[in-house]
Amino acid sequence: MFIALEGIGGSGKGTLKIKMADLMVERNIPFVSTREPGGTSIAEQLRELVRSGFKDAGDVLFANPMATTLLFNAARSEHWVDLIQPSLKEGKVVLCDRFCDSTFTYQSVFMGVDIKKLKQLHDMVIGAKPSMTFLLDCPAEIAMSRVTDFEKSRDQFDRAGLDMQEQMRQLYLKLAAEDPGRYRVIDASGTPESVWEQAEAYFLTELQGIKSNEYIYSS
Repeated sequence: MFIALEGIGGSGKGTLKIKMADLMVERNIPFVSTREPGGTSIAEQLRELVRSGFKDAGDVLFANPMATTLLFNAARSEHWVDLIQPSLKEGKVVLCDRFCDSTFTYQSVFMGVDIKKLKQLHDMVIGAKPSMTFLLDCPAEIAMSRVTDFEKSRDQFDRAGLDMQEQMRQLYLKLAAEDPGRYRVIDASGTPESVWEQAEAYFLTELQGIKSNEYIYSS
């Protein structure tokens, strides 16, 4: 089972991911916890480039959005082949902070890349999507109030204004409406406890029937 957590910055994905991981530890369910971009050594190096906005490379991001998009997909291919796919074949649950929907959303809204091209590229590079995606949804103003200045200094996407953040939020909701069988939309405007209360039932339903075993926890 492959579960992805999606949402704009400050929506609470990291907190929910910890709750899910803790539950699988308690139940001795084999799992891998990972993130995008990242998850492998090469992908983590690419992560630093694309999140920083190429500060040391003359802001290449804005000069060539497609080049950055290709870097995201290169990192995802590395992640998929070296970590996600082998883990799924071994019967582990894969819990991932962001996957393809982040690329569809951020690269189309933030960088202006045609979303149809983004989807075609994903189909060519990976050809698979998570079995379930939890979308943590809340107004951009609430989400951005949770993002620290330090996080904004390290992540160009978190530095985007409220208008752009809200556009990305609305595109996430549109993607969820187009694929209701895969998405579970969670109201993330409240406390971490209220988010977990909403997500827990869906998560437990998905975990039913999975055999307990040793677990693996990474990144």
